[in-house]
Amino acid sequence: MKALEMFFMALKDLRSGGLRAFLVTLSVAVGAAALIAFVAQAEGLRVSVEQQFRGLAANVIVLSAKKEWFTYSDVEALKGLEGVQHVLVGVKFTAVVEASGRRWALTFVGMDNKTFYSLFPMAELRLGNFSLAPGTGVEGSKVLDEVRLPPGTVVFRYRGSHYQVLVTGALKPLGSGLFGFDPDTSIIISLDTALSVVGKGAFNLVYVVAEDPATVERLYPLVDAYARAKDAFVFAPLNVINMYASAADFAERFLFMMSLIAFIASGFGIANTMMITVMERRSEIAIMKAVGFTPREVLLYYLLLAASFGLVGGVIGSVAGYFLAGVVNEYVNVISTQLKGYIQAEFLKSAQAYVSPQLVAEAMLFSLLTAIIAGLYPARKAARLDPIEALRGE
Repeated sequence: MKALEMFFMALKDLRSGGLRAFLVTLSVAVGAAALIAFVAQAEGLRVSVEQQFRGLAANVIVLSAKKEWFTYSDVEALKGLEGVQHVLVGVKFTAVVEASGRRWALTFVGMDNKTFYSLFPMAELRLGNFSLAPGTGVEGSKVLDEVRLPPGTVVFRYRGSHYQVLVTGALKPLGSGLFGFDPDTSIIISLDTALSVVGKGAFNLVYVVAEDPATVERLYPLVDAYARAKDAFVFAPLNVINMYASAADFAERFLFMMSLIAFIASGFGIANTMMITVMERRSEIAIMKAVGFTPREVLLYYLLLAASFGLVGGVIGSVAGYFLAGVVNEYVNVISTQLKGYIQAEFLKSAQAYVSPQLVAEAMLFSLLTAIIAGLYPARKAARLDPIEALRGE
């Protein structure tokens, strides 16, 4: 008999198996649903990390001044460190803007085109034009959406004086505050304009650009020592990116292993059910062999019967897991429970469950493998059954 015909026989046998078959199938479905629902949380975190940091420069070390600002002498000194490609500067200050009927304290960041695109090489415009010429600038996506400040002339007040800048456009979300400011909530203006506003020939943001990301680890201690001497804050975005990526990987592995427990439980259920089935069908197995079924065909049939539990349960569990993933994401913050203190809770809030085709395929594969492995011993027992002894026992 062909394997396909046996498979359909096994499905028919499963359908007529009653409550016992239903409960075993349900146990497999629970395993598949748990795998998808919980691992989807970690997948969502991984996707969020990729989106959050996609297109950001990974070879930059950021220095942020506290009281004493950096001068051109500091810039030249940092350029002399081994492994430094170039040093870029910026000026950050907070000013008051009136918009949407209220006053807003907004962050203004002054830099030139080279600095901006060194930090955000894949930045895109949402509307308008990009310009960091003197007297102009662009706004972040949240300034446009939340402050409701349209492009045009923006008047702001800084230390009792009023200034204005022409905002020529708005950026698409960049989603990262790793460079000493959040570009989505800031207005980025020309460096010359920022220097004229603060009235200093110094900078409170300095970006040391390494030759490549691999050089950052070696260069960081040198830059850190220089920053400490200036009582400045220093950090490397690459370290933060790696931390988030490690957290996502850890969460995915942890939740994956936890989900496998459900498959182990369902495997015992399948093995128990198959053993009972073989014992109950001793005479039927004997008749199968008497009419020409070989031991290999009997083995195959009962393996296919076990696999049918995994297949049907996997399909049901995959559908249930897809919808359950959203419920878990909304009401049960699984990842933050396991990683409390390891990753910022605010960052987790932006992560949404992501059910990838690969995750569904893994759930189906584990459902089938669990069922086949669990059914292997009962199937071998059926294949080795002596038909004469089976009929005599009946």
